[in-house]
Amino acid sequence: MTEDRGGGRRRDKLSSAKRALLQARLRGETQAADQGGDAIQRGDPDVPAPMSFQQRRLWFLEQLEPGSLANVLPSALRIRGSIDADALQQAFGEIVRRHESLRSVFRNDGQDEPVLAVGDEDSVRLHVEDLRQVPEAERLEQAERWLTDEARRPFDLADG
Repeated sequence: MTEDRGGGRRRDKLSSAKRALLQARLRGETQAADQGGDAIQRGDPDVPAPMSFQQRRLWFLEQLEPGSLANVLPSALRIRGSIDADALQQAFGEIVRRHESLRSVFRNDGQDEPVLAVGDEDSVRLHVEDLRQVPEAERLEQAERWLTDEARRPFDLADG
């Protein structure tokens, strides 16, 4: 177990319930440990969930100004060296599988209130733009052009 800066052990600061959950997980008893009181239960993916206040606000603003870029926060990361695209896709896929919020979309099928609907676990695909065939002097310019185009593409709350 790692020690904190004060020299004490982190697990000594846990409640008895959390300490028991940690010990069960360390023993490989994940199924029993996951049924503890602190576990977040998954909802039924076939049953739409109500939206939070913030989600309703986002949906309302999208209705006011469709296609707005106000909620698009583009970011890019430059990675040097070779990339195993299949391994990267698998890692992203696992993150998306674990987090329903990354697969959730807003639906309003003529109802009074829009609802959240959870998409399939394989709904996110990594897009790979291979620039190895582009002359080296033009690669950065082409990558920046592609990134700019992507940053200007509005996020579709209904399709994800």
